[in-house]
Amino acid sequence: MAKIYAKRCCTWRVSERLLHLLNAKVLAEQMDLGFEHRLQQLYRCLENAETSMGYFAQEMGLKVRELYAALEEREWPTSSITLHRLGGMEERGSEEKAT
Repeated sequence: MAKIYAKRCCTWRVSERLLHLLNAKVLAEQMDLGFEHRLQQLYRCLENAETSMGYFAQEMGLKVRELYAALEEREWPTSSITLHRLGGMEERGSEEKAT
């Protein structure tokens, strides 16, 4: 009887650990999705010159250098000249389609 209890107890502990790890993984994935969503939102504001890099970094909880690294990792333009030029081209492209 003691052996059966020991096996069940051990199995329960392993199951509990696996559940904890699974929950942690799901939570981490949800946090990553939230981070990515907020990063995209603030990047759009940066593209439209509605925010600064400093504010963007502060809102993301990053240092400015870390933000630059995150944007460059995704191959998103980081220079204001490039951002404004891209924004201007998108606006002109949509105006041309409308006419």
